[in-house]
Amino acid sequence: MRTKWLTSIFLVALLALTAAGQPVPLGDRVYTLLDAGYSRGLITDGAITQLPLMRSEVAFYLVEMEDARQDGHYLPSALRDELAQQLRWYKREVDKIVEDKWWTNVTPGKAKLARLTGNPLVNSLWSGIILAENGHILDLTFNENVWLTADPTYAFDYYHLPYQDDVLNRRWGFVFEASTADWAKVYLRWRDVAEWGNGPYFHWNVRDALYDNRAGYLNPNAENLVAYEDFCGGVVVEKAPFTLFFGRDVVRWGPGRFGNLMMGGEAPTFAHLKLTANLSHKVRYTYLHGSLHQWPEIADTLYTASSGRVRRHLEEKYIAGHRLDMKVFHWLNLGLEETVVYGERGLDFDYLNPVSVFFSEEHDTGDQDNALMGIDFLAGPFGPFTAWGELVLDDFVFSKLGSDNASNKIGWLGGGAVQGPGGWLPLEAMVEYAGLRPFMYSHFYPINVYKQWNSSLGLSLQPNSDRLSGSIAWQPYQPLRFGIESHYLRHGANTATSNVGGDIDISRNIDSTEVAPFLDGLRQDSYRAVCWAEYEVFEQFQISGMMGYDGFVDDWRDGGIVASLGVSWFRPVDRPYTLVGRQ
Repeated sequence: MRTKWLTSIFLVALLALTAAGQPVPLGDRVYTLLDAGYSRGLITDGAITQLPLMRSEVAFYLVEMEDARQDGHYLPSALRDELAQQLRWYKREVDKIVEDKWWTNVTPGKAKLARLTGNPLVNSLWSGIILAENGHILDLTFNENVWLTADPTYAFDYYHLPYQDDVLNRRWGFVFEASTADWAKVYLRWRDVAEWGNGPYFHWNVRDALYDNRAGYLNPNAENLVAYEDFCGGVVVEKAPFTLFFGRDVVRWGPGRFGNLMMGGEAPTFAHLKLTANLSHKVRYTYLHGSLHQWPEIADTLYTASSGRVRRHLEEKYIAGHRLDMKVFHWLNLGLEETVVYGERGLDFDYLNPVSVFFSEEHDTGDQDNALMGIDFLAGPFGPFTAWGELVLDDFVFSKLGSDNASNKIGWLGGGAVQGPGGWLPLEAMVEYAGLRPFMYSHFYPINVYKQWNSSLGLSLQPNSDRLSGSIAWQPYQPLRFGIESHYLRHGANTATSNVGGDIDISRNIDSTEVAPFLDGLRQDSYRAVCWAEYEVFEQFQISGMMGYDGFVDDWRDGGIVASLGVSWFRPVDRPYTLVGRQ
């Protein structure tokens, strides 16, 4: 209890310091634009390997792209239009970077709703604030540092998979961002989620029935319906060169396009404190400490109330991590990272130290926790080519690296992309390969399994698996994107009599054999090939669809057509088409 009070006092003191911006949610269109800008050499300061970015960071990269475009660097017309629209969306932040005369060579995009209607009444209904200037439904600006924006958000998706019932998913809520002064800005994104169709949901293992298991607390209130909430929000303060975030959101570290090994950004949001030191646009250090939720839960029963409800004490679970990004050369970004998951005790001051070696601290506590170390790189562009890779060590025996020793819990990832000229030719083609050795992310103590709720904090594969992915994407003109994706997944699953390290929740028994060959066990190989499309009807309102084939090698499960159709309003389009680890 004393630790929590001291931490709270420390946070309040930090929040009294200075200014801020808001994180841009993963899945936002601007990230695709920034990836293209980096791959084409228009972004040279830093690299986009720590997400989500703050609005001020996005604005910096957009300005760098526009400066490069004005200097003669080529951008396809679709990307030029996308850049113009995003510059308008981030005009507040851009204005703090550039002078007024900078805009004379820029043609900011215009809201599509205003273009479609051509009716000045649209702009006057809300006193010129409805989707006309910066894309918000409500935008109240009082002065340079005091403003408020609020938008409703809605999404409805239909999913069809051959081996389960069709699924309907509805999300509605609101997005709120505000600045009360130059020293404080806040944001809140809340959505109520309901899923039905793939019943029965009303049983203890309801999470395995979800189409997308990136969910927190579930309320299975009917046999064929489950409800939960999707929430993130917090406060960001900034005093150059430091940025402090305190709240709930996702975290993604690394250069991978179909996921990352250390912090994949695909788990449910979790509450955390994150301190970033932007020493320059070439060197960035980040430290975080957060609270996780163990699943399946580990709890003690305190008492049974007169109402009949059981009061439980849930065991605490935490994560600490730090990452250093360095622009070693103009073409090479190097990332060093480390995390540790621990629990069944209070906050550990060894891990609260932002300048530490968690691997050594973990050994000092008696090797009770789950520490991971990693290194990654992002290289390019070499003409139209970009390459990346990542290596993470969960556990290892140095003298036996490269062998089938069960203690060598290692993950690897590598990929590359090539940029086309645009127009009606492919905008980008990429390939990526990732693998996890047996027992990766698992731990002898269940509280330390590398998960938030039911989802891996790292790559969304089961241990003892690998995945080969490829995609080609087009953007013939600004509102329209479409492409094809293909994935091939191999998994060595556990059997009733053999634990080969194929389940994140099942650790190696201390008395079991020290040999764990990669992809040993019951082979469950599968593949998926899909085509997808996204169309922005007008600003912040998008339609998305996907159709393809889900197949399984050796007929261990029936395959068939896989498809989805969805609409979203003021919500980044989330395309869960990637083939994740089979259960």
